Amino acid sequence: MSGDPTGLAVALNGVAVGKTPLTLRELKPGPYTLTATDGENERDADITVGPKEQARHSFAFRYGAVQLTSMPAGATVIRKGKEIGTTPLTLAHLARGRQRGRRAAVKWLCSHGGLCARCGGRG
Repeated sequence: MSGDPTGLAVALNGVAVGKTPLTLRELKPGPYTLTATDGENERDADITVGPKEQARHSFAFRYGAVQLTSMPAGATVIRKGKEIGTTPLTLAHLARGRQRGRRAAVKWLCSHGGLCARCGGRG
């Protein structure tokens, strides 16, 4: 198993097994889910290993950025359940491409402290 960048943490069926580059030996034939993370972003891959078969997989993380703005400025930005700042805000080092189970939310607080609006979308 390889990764770009190298040193990605890898889990096999949810159990940490090492960092890329990595060779897993003596896996029983069957389906597996590999997960690689750079500490902030994750990628999953479903693989099947056949009898006496050697399977290979490569994870590639390509990074981009997104700039979040709101009218009026000052909306709270939440990523992975944590408040990470207010708009305008640039999020850098985001893995490009679709990621399972990712959600972003932006909250606008009214002057009286109540929640005026919240929007989110599946990524």
